[in-house]
Amino acid sequence: MKHEDLVQSSRHLMHEALGGLTVEPITHNLTILKAGVATEHLLKAYLCTIHPSLITDAKDLPTLLHAAGRPDLASKPLTMVKTIGIVEAYKRAHAILGKGRLTLDPQKFQEIADARNGVAHLAMSSAEGVERLLSLVIKVADALLTAMQEDAKRFWGLYAPVREKILEEGRKADLIIIAALKTKAGKTLVDRFGDRDNERRQEAIETASQYCGVRGTGAEKRTCPACSNQGWLGGDLTTAFDDEDQPKVILVTKAFKCSVCGFAVHGPMLQYFDNWIENLDYGPAATFEYGDGTTHLELYESLLAEEYAADWNEETRRRREEDRLLRVQLGVEDA
Repeated sequence: MKHEDLVQSSRHLMHEALGGLTVEPITHNLTILKAGVATEHLLKAYLCTIHPSLITDAKDLPTLLHAAGRPDLASKPLTMVKTIGIVEAYKRAHAILGKGRLTLDPQKFQEIADARNGVAHLAMSSAEGVERLLSLVIKVADALLTAMQEDAKRFWGLYAPVREKILEEGRKADLIIIAALKTKAGKTLVDRFGDRDNERRQEAIETASQYCGVRGTGAEKRTCPACSNQGWLGGDLTTAFDDEDQPKVILVTKAFKCSVCGFAVHGPMLQYFDNWIENLDYGPAATFEYGDGTTHLELYESLLAEEYAADWNEETRRRREEDRLLRVQLGVEDA
């Protein structure tokens, strides 16, 4: 029941919670769950700085013996001790620190517990509430770190910018996610290529940047906002018409991915980056060629012909069926 271990556990879980934020709503469940547990561990860490007995179940003697520093008398190991829950832990910390230092009312704090329990027991959470929940978690964590005189910079580490983004006035959930993705990408870059800038590292990065991980029929290089190397903005090639009603090829962008650091966004998230949601003009369809030498115009006309043939065949089948049903009604053909 060492408060240092609980602080370290809380830090690890908080980093996983913030680092796990992605554009996929399904990941918000894990963020809520881990942020909730991280908060609980930090609350118990604070109570342990006063005395470990403050986090114990008072009715469980073996737990009390461990808290009293007499594990030799306990009938079960430390891993099986019974401790209080997150709500009771907050009530005790709030009663000790007071409203001046732990500003959230216990009833307001209940939102954190309810959100965490909603995920843990029913896999239910509100994606819209992630931003608000994290802001509450951060306020509680900051107050507890101050009370314990813990190094806040060390606790938040690489995710300090994400913390700041969450607490910003007028914040948007999308921007919080982007900040988390950038932080995670920065860590991935160091894990993959190290942090020493030398010729060998640059060659490895250049090789990795050539790989396009974006699905679709077309892609173009764009500077990655996370690592400043070259990533890929891609989507599907399609046909549009200019003012003179002439067919041309355009690339409808759908996603960005950097093969160097792993930063990736798609869909509406592209709107937060300059010129990422656009239809890139590839010129006249008659002169645009694919790798096999086929022009886009030939492909487009071929598709039109196939669609026309399919429509014609469908119309023919419909008419033949109407004729057959009419003959059946007239009695000149069996049903």
